[in-house]
Amino acid sequence: MFASRVEAGRQLGEAIARLDLGATVVLGLPRGGIAVAAAVAERLGAPLGVLAVRKIGHPASPEFGIGAVAYDGVMLLDPFETGHVDAAWLDQAAQRERAEAERIQTRLQGNRAAVSVAGKAVVLVDDGIATGWTVRAALHSVLARGPARVVVAAPVAAEGTARQIEAEGATVVALVRPAAGFAVGQFYRDFRQVSEDEAAELLGA
Repeated sequence: MFASRVEAGRQLGEAIARLDLGATVVLGLPRGGIAVAAAVAERLGAPLGVLAVRKIGHPASPEFGIGAVAYDGVMLLDPFETGHVDAAWLDQAAQRERAEAERIQTRLQGNRAAVSVAGKAVVLVDDGIATGWTVRAALHSVLARGPARVVVAAPVAAEGTARQIEAEGATVVALVRPAAGFAVGQFYRDFRQVSEDEAAELLGA
């Protein structure tokens, strides 16, 4: 169990440092992932940026993800689950979540220039990976921009999801890789929500 996202990020940063990545940038997924990513970036001495992604929830159970969309429009969908929902509803839901991802990206990036990933090692950081829809959408968003390498990093990641991410072209660094069926928060003593103001402050620092 990790004391907090910051403490988990420090441990994660030590593990990533052993990879000897060369020129590296760190991208955090809002909002909790940014708290972890800030500690990782500090350890690596790397620039920190943000990559906003939103989960698309099932119409009958919004907490159950059936896909995700990044602020730049890159989207991944579960073909089985989305095959059983109304196409018009899905299109509206995807547009709504993309608009929210764009809002978050603009809010957190502020007046700073976007972090360039072309030709660099990119470390994508979240505070935990369960089904993996959001981080996988983020991965595909980054892969489209020509990085030299992508590392997906989280203090805890489901073993099956980690293998899937690796099959899609990334290295996964996770301190704990349990089987599915867990809640990310159970691995933290302090798992209170990170506000947009807190995330913006971390990125600005």
